[in-house]
Amino acid sequence: MAIYLAGLGSAAEGAARSLYAWWNGLQFTPIQWVGLVLGGIGALLLVGSRLIPSESAKDRRAAAKAEKQAASNGHPASPGLPATSTSAPASRPAPAAAPPAAGGESEFDEISELLRKRGIN
Repeated sequence: MAIYLAGLGSAAEGAARSLYAWWNGLQFTPIQWVGLVLGGIGALLLVGSRLIPSESAKDRRAAAKAEKQAASNGHPASPGLPATSTSAPASRPAPAAAPPAAGGESEFDEISELLRKRGIN
């Protein structure tokens, strides 16, 4: 249906006729047999490589268990790293707010102090 709606019907018909003519004219010489065998092996390797899992089932179960444990602890799991309950980030106490200075310079003083603490001059 997609070929018809895309207007490629005549191109598909030509490709099918060309393939049919190739198949009927095939004499199966040793060179052609080698080509067909190599094409078949290549197709089997492509299909077979998709069937082999990239991880073992044991690794997938361990990763799923670590994700569930991290979710239940409230910590997002990092991909590729095992989740542990002791990996909570160390929190620093919030700095005490300085009382506003007399005058209109208080905001600028706060900003300059923050920049100085970050090492930006």
